[in-house]
Amino acid sequence: MKDRAIQNRRPIPLIIAIVIPLLAGVFSACLTAEDMTVYETMNRPLLAPPDWVFPIAWTILYVLMGLASYFVYTSEAAPEQKRKALSVYAAQLFMNLFWSILFFTYARFLLALIWLLVMWVFVLICVIRFYRIRRSAGIIMGALFLWTTFAAYLNLAIYVMSITPAPLTA
Repeated sequence: MKDRAIQNRRPIPLIIAIVIPLLAGVFSACLTAEDMTVYETMNRPLLAPPDWVFPIAWTILYVLMGLASYFVYTSEAAPEQKRKALSVYAAQLFMNLFWSILFFTYARFLLALIWLLVMWVFVLICVIRFYRIRRSAGIIMGALFLWTTFAAYLNLAIYVMSITPAPLTA
């Protein structure tokens, strides 16, 4: 038991677990960097945060996602249970990567919303599976679930605002 506890504290798997989502975020940011002006110039809903909040929030979320995946990876759960949980984690990370492209690069707000809602389901499944393996991992992933819910609100509001004609002014 002591050997397992020592093994769980090795820094290399933790670093890898944190770097993976951070790299996904960097890759997504590189693909959409020139297109971020879309968000800056559009009408935004009431609760939309300022532009500078997003890179900070996403960096924190990516680190938390990595930490949660590390907790699952190093848990004493059955290998099949861990594999299933980490597969859902990978799927939601993949979906997360491409939402930005749909939203910012192509300004396909409805398609991005549908994509985001599917991602939301994957995040929820991930939260549940992580929680069953290690409670703290599920709670940590809950932060991503809340942020994804907020992102869906923003995406929906922006979509509705994009299809609603602006009021005429005198």
